[in-house]
Amino acid sequence: MTNTQNPPRGKIAGTMLRTFSIPDSEFAHPEYRNRFAQWRKIRDCFEGEDRIKEGTTTYLPHKDVQESSDYTRYLQRAVFVNFVARTIDTLTSAIFKRKENFRVPARLSDFMEKCTDDGASVRQLARWTVQELCLVSRAGLLLDLPSETSSIVNPYVSRFTTENIISWGAGVQPKWVLLREINTGASNLFAQDYKGSFLLLALDANGDYCVARPSVSELNAIKSPEEMFTSGIKFSHPEIFGKRMKSIPFWFMGALENTSTVAKPLMLDIANLNIAHYRNY
Repeated sequence: MTNTQNPPRGKIAGTMLRTFSIPDSEFAHPEYRNRFAQWRKIRDCFEGEDRIKEGTTTYLPHKDVQESSDYTRYLQRAVFVNFVARTIDTLTSAIFKRKENFRVPARLSDFMEKCTDDGASVRQLARWTVQELCLVSRAGLLLDLPSETSSIVNPYVSRFTTENIISWGAGVQPKWVLLREINTGASNLFAQDYKGSFLLLALDANGDYCVARPSVSELNAIKSPEEMFTSGIKFSHPEIFGKRMKSIPFWFMGALENTSTVAKPLMLDIANLNIAHYRNY
């Protein structure tokens, strides 16, 4: 399998979710827009009291005729008991209470210990996926290779949070998926600057898997699936043993079914109850 593209990085830390909020509505799938506020609420609850209080009036509205200084003291006195995080910890601990048993060929032993681009094992990948499914009931996994210039030649799995699965085609197995990568760049060695870019996975007219990193202007120019390959976007075709792939190696992960459908997050009701308790404290 060869890939001339840079390795995708779709996983983002929880503290970065606020920075990379909902993208341009022209790119976001309708189901994405409908659920985004719910995902953000659940993420904030999972992070805990500090994150909730940073949201100020989003989660704790002003009382009638309340001065700003009074509201500040009102906010400081409020206590957020993190039911969401406790529930997630309990669920994941129960699921992984028994030691997992993976049966794979010997040649995959190294992959089992390092299966992602950031060095996570299969067990760690499984725990991350379960946590995401318990939290927001959705995630995505992409199988890929580093660029040809890299000294690393092993395949790896890139993790995509639901906030970074921007849009997708119709059907159980869509013929295209638009993802968002989070890239690290900085003006010096110590500063960290995170920027988002798009990763487009698709099947061309011949049914061959292809990959592109389009610009915002290139995405805006696409009005139909057919125009995707006539708009000037530069695609590359990853290969396995010199042959092009006939499917997109991206898997939607869901709490109930592994399809592109965006289901109601399992943790939404607990998050709503958590916030109601916080407001009434």
